[in-house]
Amino acid sequence: ESVKVVIRAERARVQNEANRAEGPNVAPIARECTFADFMKCIPITFRGNEGAVGLIR
Repeated sequence: ESVKVVIRAERARVQNEANRAEGPNVAPIARECTFADFMKCIPITFRGNEGAVGLIR
């Protein structure tokens, strides 16, 4: 029983920390990137093709 109480308390603590997260430590949400999405980013801005090839692999 006491283990369940500790687990609930830890979950609540983690949730509270997530609610207060702000600033540079917050990462953007990852999403799927298709080749069409990649092409919309205008890959010509990469120097050479090494960066573009690395991103699509």
